[in-house]
Amino acid sequence: MSDISGFVRYRSPRWLRSTAAAICLMMLIAIALFSAYALWSFAMLKTGRLTEQMLGHFPAFVGLPLAALAASALLFFFEMTHGDLEFEIAGVKAKGAAGPVVLWTFSFLAIAAAIKLLW
Repeated sequence: MSDISGFVRYRSPRWLRSTAAAICLMMLIAIALFSAYALWSFAMLKTGRLTEQMLGHFPAFVGLPLAALAASALLFFFEMTHGDLEFEIAGVKAKGAAGPVVLWTFSFLAIAAAIKLLW
Protein backbone atom coordinates (compact mmCIF):
# COMPACT_ATOMS: atom_id res chain seq x y z
CA MET A 1 0.00 0.00 0.00
CA SER A 2 1.29 3.44 -0.81
CA ASP A 3 1.07 6.40 1.48
CA ILE A 4 -1.14 9.21 0.11
CA SER A 5 -0.37 11.74 2.83
CA GLY A 6 1.62 13.82 0.35
CA PHE A 7 -1.33 14.08 -2.03
CA VAL A 8 -1.83 17.60 -3.37
CA ARG A 9 -5.34 18.59 -4.29
CA TYR A 10 -5.55 19.79 -7.89
CA ARG A 11 -7.92 22.53 -8.97
CA SER A 12 -8.60 22.75 -12.68
CA PRO A 13 -7.96 26.04 -14.50
CA ARG A 14 -10.85 28.45 -15.01
CA TRP A 15 -10.81 28.07 -18.80
CA LEU A 16 -11.20 24.30 -18.44
CA ARG A 17 -14.22 24.67 -16.14
CA SER A 18 -15.76 27.23 -18.50
CA THR A 19 -15.22 24.96 -21.49
CA ALA A 20 -16.73 22.00 -19.63
CA ALA A 21 -19.78 24.10 -18.67
CA ALA A 22 -20.22 25.24 -22.29
CA ILE A 23 -19.96 21.66 -23.57
CA CYS A 24 -22.53 20.48 -21.00
CA LEU A 25 -24.87 23.29 -22.03
CA MET A 26 -24.52 22.39 -25.72
CA MET A 27 -25.22 18.74 -24.90
CA LEU A 28 -28.36 19.73 -22.98
CA ILE A 29 -29.55 21.81 -25.92
CA ALA A 30 -28.86 18.96 -28.35
CA ILE A 31 -30.75 16.49 -26.16
CA ALA A 32 -33.68 18.91 -25.83
CA LEU A 33 -33.83 19.48 -29.58
CA PHE A 34 -33.57 15.78 -30.32
CA SER A 35 -36.31 15.03 -27.79
CA ALA A 36 -38.56 17.68 -29.28
CA TYR A 37 -37.93 16.29 -32.77
CA ALA A 38 -38.61 12.72 -31.60
CA LEU A 39 -41.83 13.79 -29.91
CA TRP A 40 -42.89 15.75 -32.96
CA SER A 41 -42.13 12.80 -35.25
CA PHE A 42 -44.06 10.42 -33.01
CA ALA A 43 -47.00 12.81 -32.93
CA MET A 44 -46.98 13.15 -36.69
CA LEU A 45 -46.89 9.38 -37.18
CA LYS A 46 -49.80 8.85 -34.84
CA THR A 47 -52.17 11.50 -36.14
CA GLY A 48 -54.80 11.86 -33.54
CA ARG A 49 -55.32 13.36 -30.10
CA LEU A 50 -51.61 13.71 -29.28
CA THR A 51 -51.02 15.85 -32.36
CA GLU A 52 -53.94 18.09 -31.49
CA GLN A 53 -52.71 18.50 -27.92
CA MET A 54 -49.17 19.24 -29.00
CA LEU A 55 -50.19 21.81 -31.56
CA GLY A 56 -52.76 23.34 -29.23
CA HIS A 57 -50.28 23.67 -26.37
CA PHE A 58 -47.09 24.24 -28.34
CA PRO A 59 -45.66 26.81 -25.88
CA ALA A 60 -45.93 24.27 -23.07
CA PHE A 61 -44.36 21.45 -25.09
CA VAL A 62 -41.51 23.47 -26.54
CA GLY A 63 -41.45 26.87 -24.85
CA LEU A 64 -41.07 25.80 -21.22
CA PRO A 65 -38.15 23.40 -21.81
CA LEU A 66 -36.44 26.07 -23.89
CA ALA A 67 -37.14 28.61 -21.13
CA ALA A 68 -35.38 26.30 -18.66
CA LEU A 69 -32.41 26.01 -21.02
CA ALA A 70 -32.31 29.78 -21.54
CA ALA A 71 -32.37 30.37 -17.77
CA SER A 72 -29.52 27.86 -17.38
CA ALA A 73 -27.53 29.55 -20.14
CA LEU A 74 -28.02 32.92 -18.45
CA LEU A 75 -26.86 31.47 -15.15
CA PHE A 76 -23.78 29.85 -16.73
CA PHE A 77 -22.93 33.13 -18.48
CA PHE A 78 -23.11 35.15 -15.25
CA GLU A 79 -21.05 32.60 -13.33
CA MET A 80 -18.38 32.49 -16.04
CA THR A 81 -18.06 36.25 -16.38
CA HIS A 82 -18.59 37.45 -12.79
CA GLY A 83 -17.74 34.49 -10.56
CA ASP A 84 -19.91 33.58 -7.59
CA LEU A 85 -23.41 35.03 -7.63
CA GLU A 86 -24.45 37.06 -4.61
CA PHE A 87 -27.26 39.59 -4.51
CA GLU A 88 -29.79 41.19 -2.20
CA ILE A 89 -33.50 41.60 -2.87
CA ALA A 90 -35.76 43.42 -0.40
CA GLY A 91 -33.34 42.90 2.46
CA VAL A 92 -32.88 39.17 1.80
CA LYS A 93 -29.30 38.25 0.92
CA ALA A 94 -28.68 35.31 -1.40
CA LYS A 95 -25.15 33.95 -1.44
CA GLY A 96 -23.53 30.57 -1.83
CA ALA A 97 -25.77 27.95 -3.43
CA ALA A 98 -28.90 30.06 -2.92
CA GLY A 99 -27.78 32.78 -5.34
CA PRO A 100 -27.85 30.67 -8.52
CA VAL A 101 -31.05 28.87 -7.47
CA VAL A 102 -32.93 32.13 -6.88
CA LEU A 103 -31.57 33.71 -10.09
CA TRP A 104 -32.51 30.62 -12.14
CA THR A 105 -36.03 30.59 -10.65
CA PHE A 106 -36.64 34.27 -11.33
CA SER A 107 -35.26 34.14 -14.87
CA PHE A 108 -37.28 30.98 -15.68
CA LEU A 109 -40.48 32.56 -14.37
CA ALA A 110 -39.81 35.77 -16.32
CA ILE A 111 -39.23 33.87 -19.56
CA ALA A 112 -42.31 31.68 -18.95
CA ALA A 113 -44.41 34.79 -18.29
CA ALA A 114 -43.11 36.36 -21.51
CA ILE A 115 -44.06 33.22 -23.44
CA LYS A 116 -47.54 33.30 -21.89
CA LEU A 117 -48.02 37.00 -22.69
CA LEU A 118 -46.68 36.86 -26.24
CA TRP A 119 -48.18 33.59 -27.46
